Amino acid sequence: MNVLNMEQLQSQSPTFDSVWASLQETDRMLKESIADFDRILKKSKTFRLLFPQYKDFKIYLGLASMSFYPKLENEYAYKGIAVIEQVGDTVVINDAHLKVF
Repeated sequence: MNVLNMEQLQSQSPTFDSVWASLQETDRMLKESIADFDRILKKSKTFRLLFPQYKDFKIYLGLASMSFYPKLENEYAYKGIAVIEQVGDTVVINDAHLKVF
């Protein structure tokens, strides 16, 4: 098994910096997406204010995308939001922990 340190990797790969920057950007986007949970909850409260005729209705939240980061999908599902994503030719809904907001 050949193990290289960071200096060796950088010297062998001219694109190492761009790959590293992409990984850091992906991590930042994932953290921001998890932080979006509070904004989503705020929108559900705003919905009740803007549409008072629905104030006594149960509100279920769902988030749809063509693909999700697995960690993000698990985080939203665990917090009670349905996660809807395309897998091949089907649509999969993860609503195991769905709750009323």
